[in-house]
Amino acid sequence: MKRNKKSQTELIGIAIIVLLAIMLFLFAIAFFSEIKKSPYKPIEDRKIINSFLASSVQSTTMCQQYPLKQLIEDCTLGAILSCPENSCDYIKSYFDASLQHFFEGRQYYFSITEMKDVPIEISNTPQNKPCTGEKEAKNYPIYIRGFPITIYLELCR
Repeated sequence: MKRNKKSQTELIGIAIIVLLAIMLFLFAIAFFSEIKKSPYKPIEDRKIINSFLASSVQSTTMCQQYPLKQLIEDCTLGAILSCPENSCDYIKSYFDASLQHFFEGRQYYFSITEMKDVPIEISNTPQNKPCTGEKEAKNYPIYIRGFPITIYLELCR
């Protein structure tokens, strides 16, 4: 009886060692064969983009404490407000500084379309064009006097 129990204990020990060896082998395969991916995750990027756009549009600016949405409205109607530059130039400098600070080290492309003249575009990508390759993007529509204005931001990966 003692001999039988001893062999059972040895078999359990060997089984545990074999399982540990298999787990170690699988871990090594997963670790060494991992394809280098971008450290940025699509879901996190979507949340960041949405949060940035929503909070930016609702924020109050240093331009006579006007909300940014009001400055965008003024820009679409002909840039009457001054801060000391006109509202269109202020919006561009505001977003340029915000994007550089918030997305430091990332490439991005940003635009506001349906403006009165030329759309506002800000980018730190090569040739200041939209991202090539993988990206995460979001259109953020706002309505000014019933007309849609699209704020667009894409983050390159």
